This record gives sequence, structure tokens and C-alpha cells, in this order.
Amino acid sequence: MSTAVPRNYIPADEPLVNARKALVHSNSTGMQQYSQHIKDHGPLPPNYTIIIGRQNNRAGPDKGRELSYFHEESVKAGRHVGSWNHPCSPAESSLLPTFRPEPIDDREDITGVFHPPLPAYKAGRFVWKHHDSWESAIAASLHTSGVRIAKGNAITKEKVVQMDKSLEKKAVNDTQLRLGDTLYHPSDRGTAIFQSEPNAARAAKYQGRSLVVLCPLTPASGVGWNRFWHRSNRPPIRWRWSVGEQACNKFMVVGCIPKYVDNGVSKEAHWFTLEPTTAIKGTWDAYMKPRDFSKLKQAVQFRSSLSDEKFIWTLVAAHRTWTNNRLHRDIKLGDWIHQYGEYIYQYTKGDVTERTGFKADKKSKYNGRKIGSTELGAWILNSRESLKYVELWEKANEAHVSYWSKKSNEAWETFRERQHAASKLPE
Repeated sequence: MSTAVPRNYIPADEPLVNARKALVHSNSTGMQQYSQHIKDHGPLPPNYTIIIGRQNNRAGPDKGRELSYFHEESVKAGRHVGSWNHPCSPAESSLLPTFRPEPIDDREDITGVFHPPLPAYKAGRFVWKHHDSWESAIAASLHTSGVRIAKGNAITKEKVVQMDKSLEKKAVNDTQLRLGDTLYHPSDRGTAIFQSEPNAARAAKYQGRSLVVLCPLTPASGVGWNRFWHRSNRPPIRWRWSVGEQACNKFMVVGCIPKYVDNGVSKEAHWFTLEPTTAIKGTWDAYMKPRDFSKLKQAVQFRSSLSDEKFIWTLVAAHRTWTNNRLHRDIKLGDWIHQYGEYIYQYTKGDVTERTGFKADKKSKYNGRKIGSTELGAWILNSRESLKYVELWEKANEAHVSYWSKKSNEAWETFRERQHAASKLPE
């Protein structure tokens, strides 16, 4: 598949038109069939153009009907350039279609928070499964993430419906259970929150999960709501955190695609769960499943005489120090973690008379495992052993923000206490 450098996304209106050059309406045969293609196989790759045409050269019930035709803009030698089949469908996969990456993700990095720690989305890497409601999608995603109810049974759509009603009643007296109305990451706050998404995020949080949504870039203002359904130049598909407090628990993912509307704006969405294909399953599992920290400890050449708890604490400290913009962007995190382990070893020796602050050696000859900030973020969120340290750092960050808001002595003391708790080395 092509590895061409993605372009920057420049929003523009290229609405879908039929063979008569008229705008396609939601109840038309062409749009309904196109919508079904998307529900069956997910978003089109960015290098595909959708055309509503007529199948006049074939016999059968579809002859003469307006149907969706998919045209590939990057042509491979020996491959036809278009098909009536969705390029991600099994019928098309044997022809090895070319999928280009999504447009460049130009969201701003904000000190203290981070985007979902997942590999960049690319068409063809996931099987999209459509659900008839948000409750069904959340139930399936909770199950995939390991949530079970009494006697180990899978959580069902009906259970999520009951849970949502129960939480709504409890929210009257418990502010922690009220629906969120603000996306977690500041860089996402100009984008749309889908109908019932706050309910989905609340249900996930109640079950001890953070919620990641894979969706097209859709402005909160509603301008360009239908651009996902345009002929070409469709908005990029990205992972983002949902509403409310996120990034402090094991996370689960769902997909949302805005429903096509003829006029105005609708916050309604099609809901999906995602299953990695064989091509990415190994990488996906490495991000989503708990890590064996004892093996990782050896891979980064962390002192075996230091406890696993010290190693796990160091992983969280490395990620949060990176997130708080206190490490150079070109730092090699695997090397930094290794060196910090050496610092801890020297720091905890009984014969040390003078202790100095840690400073990484840029000329280190470290030859252990390389670690990226994205995979490190996934490891510490999706492993139970590290979450207690994530929580301590999160509380310290909240106290820091509170201090800069209030500028009071009391707020400063709270921050100092929480920062000390996060920085305290475990046994």
C-alpha cells in the first residue's frame, strides 16, 4: 500500500451530486446505498472519490438505478481504477487497492494533556462493525475491554440502557455523574460532540474506562456537517478523547460517523466498534493489552535489584514528565528510563552522603529497547499496576491548574502535597 506523505486538510465543500448533477438527498437510492456501504465497511480512504452513477451495463435489479461508484485516485499498475464495491470490502480486498494515509493531524499539543495513545488511523486496518444504538456499541466495547457483570457474563445493550437510566437518577444528587459537555482535550473543543456521546462517556467512566472516539473532523458549529459524505476532500479520521475526565483509566474505543442530513445540522451519528485486521493486530494488542512489566524491565536494562514497583513508577514519571513538556522532544525515552533507573540505584544506596538532581547523559551508549511516547502512554493506562501512579500524577496536575487559577497559599500547599505524593519513590 502507498506510503505517500499525507497532505494538510483544507476544508472545502464538494457535495455529492447524482448523474443529473443535482444534490443527492438522504432518501435517494444512491445515498441510501452509499450509506449502507459505509455502515458495512467504514469510511472511504482519502484517495477515493465517490460518484453516484447508473449501472446500465449490467443485467439484474440494479440496472438503471443510481448507485455509488468508488474511484481510486492513485492507480496501481494492472489495477482497474474504480468499482461498485467499497474498497475495504472483502469483494475488493483481493484486488489489493491502494490506501493513502489520512491528512496530517495538525492538532496542537497542550502541556499537561495528551491525545489518545494509539497509532495513526489508516483505512484497511480495521473492520468497522455498525451498531443500531450507542448503547449497543458501548456494551460491545466494554466487553472487548474486559468489563464483565455478575458471574462473568458479558455486558449487554439492555444492561447499558438500565445503567444510563440509573445514572441519570443518581446524577440529581451526585455531580460526578452528571453529563459532561466539554471534550477532554483542549485541541478538540472546536469539534462536534455527537448526540448521546456524553451518556456513552459517563457509562464508560462508571465501568472504570476512559472513552476514545474515532471520528471524522466535524466542526462543533455544524458548518460542513455533511463533508464526511462529500465526493472527495473529506475530513480526516482521527482518534480523540470524549467528554469529561479522560486519560486516567484503561481506555476503550468506539467509532462515530455523522449521519447525513439534507438541511441544517444533526448531532446524530452512526455508532461502530472496531476490530483490528490481521495486518495490525499485533501492534494493536501491544497498545491495548496489559504489558508484562518484568519483561519490559529487562528490555530497557533496568537494574534487576530495583523492584518492579520502582520500574513501573519510573514509566509513569517518564510519560508525565514528557507530557508536562519537561523533556526535550527528541529525547530517547527508553534511554531516559534506563538512566533514571541508574540514578535511583545510586540515590537509594546507603552510603550516599550527597544527593544531586537527575540529569540525563545525552552521550549515553544505551542499546536497550526503544520506547515512543505514544506506546508508553498506552502501556501505563492499560495496565492495572500503573494506574495508581497515573492517578497521583493526575491529581498533582489538577492541583497545579487550580493554583494558577486561584493563586492562593492554600492552593499552593495542596499542589505541593500532591506533587510530593506523585514523586514519592515506592519500595
